[in-house]
Amino acid sequence: MISLPYSKRKRYLNGADWLICGLDSMTRRQTGTGNVSQIVLELDGMPDPGELGSVLRSSLHDAPAVNGYIRRDLNLCPYWHQPVRIDESCFLLRCHDVPAEQGMPAVQAILERAVNAPFSSRTQHVTFTLIRFGERSFFAMQFDHRLLDARGAEAFLNSCSRRCADPAHCGNLLDPAPAYLDRWREKFGSGRQVNRLFRSLTPDKAPSTLPMPRSGILHTRFL
Repeated sequence: MISLPYSKRKRYLNGADWLICGLDSMTRRQTGTGNVSQIVLELDGMPDPGELGSVLRSSLHDAPAVNGYIRRDLNLCPYWHQPVRIDESCFLLRCHDVPAEQGMPAVQAILERAVNAPFSSRTQHVTFTLIRFGERSFFAMQFDHRLLDARGAEAFLNSCSRRCADPAHCGNLLDPAPAYLDRWREKFGSGRQVNRLFRSLTPDKAPSTLPMPRSGILHTRFL
């Protein structure tokens, strides 16, 4: 069996990563923001922005993948490059004070602007928003789906919460993953079988697609 060399210290992209990157490229051309999602937490009380920012910075320093980007290895396989140090300029925590009399529409408008705002560079993949609203507050994380899925984003926020209780806590987002540059015959056979199945399901029809919004901006209700 022929197997091409690869680094065991790198996180190579798998099939799911290729699909996510394809969706990101499509949405980036249409909306300018890429494939981005948002988690919103409703909190009791008013977190201090300085203390919150300190916890988030510490968590990002323990997860260099957040400041990474896609590169190609010498074997031409794409992988997620993780820098040694975090670029502080990529950290962004927006803070807003909303009077209670403005109501939830004002909060929702801020969250919509946050999730539709493009990242500042190719090495920025998460941003944060804190809204202090009356006696409660809302904390949101906008994240790039090329790096995190919903479960990964929740795991990162859970790691931040644990750091609040234990400053020594640390965790990484990405572990090394192989390039799978082997078993060529099986992979070719699997791809051929899938393609033939798709052709047999729709022999005379074009594939169905979802129309993109004409405005070029995706607006989603979060609350």
